[in-house]
Amino acid sequence: MKSSAPEFRIPIAVADKLETVRTEAWRIRLRTALLGSLGVLLGAMGVVMAVDWWATLFSPAWRSVLTLSALGVSGSTLVLWILSAKRSVSRAASLAAEVDRSLPPLEERWSTITQLSELETNSNVHPAMFRQVAQEASEFTPQVDPQIVVTRKGLRWAGWGLASVALPILGLALCDLQRSTVLFKRFWLPLANISATKVQDVSTAAVVARGESFEIAAQLKGVPVDEATLIIRPADSGEQSITLVPRGERQDRVTHRLRGIKEPLAYRLRAGDGQTAWQEVAVADRPELAMATLTVTPPDYTERDPEKFDKLPRRVSALVGSKLQFAFKPRRDVAKLQLDFSEGKLQSLSAAEDRWYRWETTLAESFKVSPKMQEEHGLTNLRPPLCEVQARPDKPPVVRILTPNQEMVVRPDDKVPVTFEAKDDVRVGSAELVIFDESPTGNREP
Repeated sequence: MKSSAPEFRIPIAVADKLETVRTEAWRIRLRTALLGSLGVLLGAMGVVMAVDWWATLFSPAWRSVLTLSALGVSGSTLVLWILSAKRSVSRAASLAAEVDRSLPPLEERWSTITQLSELETNSNVHPAMFRQVAQEASEFTPQVDPQIVVTRKGLRWAGWGLASVALPILGLALCDLQRSTVLFKRFWLPLANISATKVQDVSTAAVVARGESFEIAAQLKGVPVDEATLIIRPADSGEQSITLVPRGERQDRVTHRLRGIKEPLAYRLRAGDGQTAWQEVAVADRPELAMATLTVTPPDYTERDPEKFDKLPRRVSALVGSKLQFAFKPRRDVAKLQLDFSEGKLQSLSAAEDRWYRWETTLAESFKVSPKMQEEHGLTNLRPPLCEVQARPDKPPVVRILTPNQEMVVRPDDKVPVTFEAKDDVRVGSAELVIFDESPTGNREP
């Protein structure tokens, strides 16, 4: 309020009453602003929820945009309403006019003295006249009731507007409480994964072997649906959509097998208003053996040459004490290569500079061995070759006399041909014929 000359000041009683009216007017207008902006918020929320219901907004970004827009509209309405209310209650002349309208006998005396007090110069009004009008205005001070002066018409209209918006939304919510609750949560938490139908227990595979198949499966919970959609996004082409029909006793499980996967891809499942995040699937080649050799070196005493196999044999027999040399070369680099023996025993091998993995042993007993490889993603070689090594003990030689094959009588000076046969599973190094003298005069020594 502007300062004025002392002779044109509002009486204290009138000023105090105007301040009381201002407080009441601010309180009513603030309530009106809150109710009005709340009605706008409910209306905007209802529109956003309806759009989310009909269009099924899967994108959190779009839900966030709509939620922020609704909050922005209601917030702007509240700010503008409060600014307008503050501007209207800050002017004493406007408050005095409201008092005059509520109390006709005043005959606009409060408006008159208020307006004159705000003028910088009042040369056209005699101070005595102002004092007279001010005195008459002060006499009506006890009759001025702020509760009556301040109109509540705007507050009632705001309340009716709020009710007209809230009641239809409440009625629709009661028709489908579960879905309405989900939509309400999706409005206030647009970035959260909230849906009436939930897609859970989705099968995942970080890496699939090239050319092999992969089964996608998921469990559906919540509001039942008649169909689900599998969206596949290959790395080298556009998105593909496949319609899936729920199966199982409760019609709550969907499955689909991708066959012959050759390139990386991503996939997601949608059912009702629920969807999964994108699941990335990488493709890698299973480890393969380029070469596998075996060298069997018999014991030195056998004087046999080593036996070499260019491929890992399924079964090989060797003398106990033979030296076995296994060598493996993967087609591509692998994370690890292990020899799998019987009873779960594993032997890890390290690659040499030439990328060969070698293992040597001296044969003591029979065993089976199979090379198992694993690449960096964890894929292993399918159907690894199996080699069975049979340890063969060195048996003693066998000697058999061929002739003479029965007892015979000869003269002392006769020549008797003796032939015999010596056999061994390895070789016969030497053979000796031992003769015993069993004559009466002999000493029976060889």
